Amino acid sequence: MNTADQSIRSLDAALRRRFGFIELLPDPDLLADTTIDDLPLDQFLQQLNERVARIAGRERQIGHSYFLDQGRPIESAEGFGEVVRTDIIPLLQEIVYDDYSQLRDFLGSGIVDVGSSRLTPIVNDDSQLVAALADNYGLKIQSTLE
Repeated sequence: MNTADQSIRSLDAALRRRFGFIELLPDPDLLADTTIDDLPLDQFLQQLNERVARIAGRERQIGHSYFLDQGRPIESAEGFGEVVRTDIIPLLQEIVYDDYSQLRDFLGSGIVDVGSSRLTPIVNDDSQLVAALADNYGLKIQSTLE
C-alpha cells in the first residue's frame, strides 16, 4: 500500500468514527422498462456491475444515477452515448488502470482496440456505440414479429 492509499484510509476511518453511513448500492430497477435502441438499460447496468464487482470489487460498482436525467432514465442514444463517453469509460479506465485488454472485457472489441491501446471511432457514434454494447453484453431486444 502506498502512502496516498494510507492517508485516504486514515481519512476514511476518521470520517466513519464521526458520522453514520448508509450503503446505497446501484439499483438497476430504477432503469427498468427503458430501452436505448436495442439495449435494455437496467440489464446493461446489472451486467456491467457484475463484471466490475468480479474484477474490482463490489464497492467500485457504477451507480444508476449516471443514467438518470432529472430523476428519470435517459431515453436517447445521444444521452446514453454522452454518459458512456464522459462518465462510464473514464471510470472503467480508472478501474483497470488503463489496461486495454481488461477495458475490452467491459466494452467489447468493437469499442476497444487493444493493439493500439485506444478506443475505436465507434465510441463517437451514439447508435453504433449502443449497438456494440448491446452485442457485447448479449442484450439485443428480440422482436415480437420474429
